[in-house]
Amino acid sequence: MKWQGNRKSGNVEDRRGMGGKGKLVAGGGVIAIIVIALQLFGGETGQQLAPIVEQLGSGQSTQQVEQRELTSEEQEMGDFMATILAYTEDTWTDIFSENNLGTYQKPNMVLFIDAVSTGCGNASSASGPFYCPADQKLYMDLAFFDELKTRFGAKGGDFAIAYVTAHEIGHHIQTLMGTSKKVRQLQ
Repeated sequence: MKWQGNRKSGNVEDRRGMGGKGKLVAGGGVIAIIVIALQLFGGETGQQLAPIVEQLGSGQSTQQVEQRELTSEEQEMGDFMATILAYTEDTWTDIFSENNLGTYQKPNMVLFIDAVSTGCGNASSASGPFYCPADQKLYMDLAFFDELKTRFGAKGGDFAIAYVTAHEIGHHIQTLMGTSKKVRQLQ
């Protein structure tokens, strides 16, 4: 597949060089338990713990991110994915225009490795490539394609990756056209 030198989409978010290095979370469940304990025992202990509970309640989830440089192979794969996404953008923009469907809303594509946080919740590489209708993004764990080759002996190279990407774009089209919503209502 000859793709070098063609337009690349600007709707690609590359998170492959990022990795979580620990997480501090103040969860609502912990706060609820403390509030119940304070209500049960109250008194002086409750007054002493109240400022701590307030701090926990206002605390936000934080994550330290470790960044690394992408290899030249990873950069090339990112360029390839951006080019494939651009092909789909051009195609669907034309289809929407020619059929008076309004303006095609281009999705974003997130490239990741191992795990990612999405509008549909957290996902691991076990999910494979997927589309999240809640944030209208495609999530592509590019290690998935390596695993297909190495672990399962799949062949197809660039074409297989482009095919999977187009498939996920299909889910975006279903969301835009209301098809996904209608199917969920009928279930």
